[in-house]
Amino acid sequence: SVEISELGDHEALYFGLDACADQDKEDYVNVLYRLDAGPWNLVANALNWCGLYAACGSHTLYGDDGINSGDCRDHDDDWGVALISNSNLSGNQLEIRIEAINSATDEIIRIDNLIIQGMLSLPVELSSFQAKQVDNRVLLTWKTISETDNDYFEVQRKMVSESHHWETIAIVDGQGTSHHSQHYHYTDLLPLPGSSLYRLKQVDFDGKFEFSDLKTVVIKPRINPFPNPASDFVVVPITNTTRLPQIITAYDISGAKICVEYENKNNYIILDIRILKSGYYTYTLNNKNYRLWVIK
Repeated sequence: SVEISELGDHEALYFGLDACADQDKEDYVNVLYRLDAGPWNLVANALNWCGLYAACGSHTLYGDDGINSGDCRDHDDDWGVALISNSNLSGNQLEIRIEAINSATDEIIRIDNLIIQGMLSLPVELSSFQAKQVDNRVLLTWKTISETDNDYFEVQRKMVSESHHWETIAIVDGQGTSHHSQHYHYTDLLPLPGSSLYRLKQVDFDGKFEFSDLKTVVIKPRINPFPNPASDFVVVPITNTTRLPQIITAYDISGAKICVEYENKNNYIILDIRILKSGYYTYTLNNKNYRLWVIK
């Protein structure tokens, strides 16, 4: 928006019966813009009326009240506020030019309160990314200041000793386009033992992506299965003394054998104990005995 004010009045001095023909004695203001150092574009006839003046299409704002002489300008009463807008602009650099043309030496045209409002196509601006150990888990938190076309984040990790293999352990949806701070978090329930690296891969709707900085977390390898008590799953660390293939056998308190499903995953074995009722159990892993308390 551009606010125009004019001090003084000269049109009456120049305009007579042929006021409509004296366009060269008129005051006007032009607003122009260009993108990426391209050609200048005139925003014409911002007041959306032109009357008898064909020159209106060549300028942005004219001074005229449209009362005493119809559409012929002989007063300055309508100089005021005009909203100049243009949508669907695309580029990296926007330039604005203001031209003020005064046809008399005893007048002043003042341009004030120039406001440019718009939505800029900025990438996702990540202000923080943290990874820390919390009770043998890794809590990852990150914050964005603004987002544009942000589809999702991939949470990735790898062991420091590995050269290139990054594993995606989670997908966290982004906010699309946001001009406010957004907070995200993810907990790695089964972190790798030893030193691990974590990073974020931010992916746009069009497939473009960027990586965050790297964060290092050191997890001391666990020896005993956890949690205990448990209700759904039990994680059994694979130690140097554990040899593949893994053979797991479970028993209830009476010594009856129970079939328990399990899965090898990274440096752990995950036991699925959802079928077990509350009580005490034992299980063996490669001839080593463990006790388990199941609570439902």
